[in-house]
Amino acid sequence: MAHAAEVGNARELICDRGSACIRLEAIVIIEWTEADEATDPTVHCNDCDAVCCRLTVVVFPEDRVPRWMVEVDDHGIEVMAHGEDGWCVALDHRRMCCSIYESRPASCRRFVMGAGYCRDERAEYRKRFPPIPSVLIPDG
Repeated sequence: MAHAAEVGNARELICDRGSACIRLEAIVIIEWTEADEATDPTVHCNDCDAVCCRLTVVVFPEDRVPRWMVEVDDHGIEVMAHGEDGWCVALDHRRMCCSIYESRPASCRRFVMGAGYCRDERAEYRKRFPPIPSVLIPDG
């Protein structure tokens, strides 16, 4: 059996052997392994660019998200809205944290800091947006 995960811009589906798969853009089907559940204690949100806040997050009927933060995607699925800058509308830009943390969607609650999916998304983000090296210029 395959499992649905909330992943943005998916181009292919990964399924168990024998499963029929279709291509979607907003949802990808993946199989979780024990390695996905293992967390890396060296991974912290405070040294990340809030990569998870750029992903497509499916909003389920039981989620208590303010309705103005929800939009319907091209497939008719309710998802967290994103601003023109690509960030989730719930992101507090000043503090770089979720402004609706206590009522965030179940999809966000399942996204574990430092777990396999988090590490994979951070690695993909670094490939697309490598860090800009900073150089200190001495006075004088």
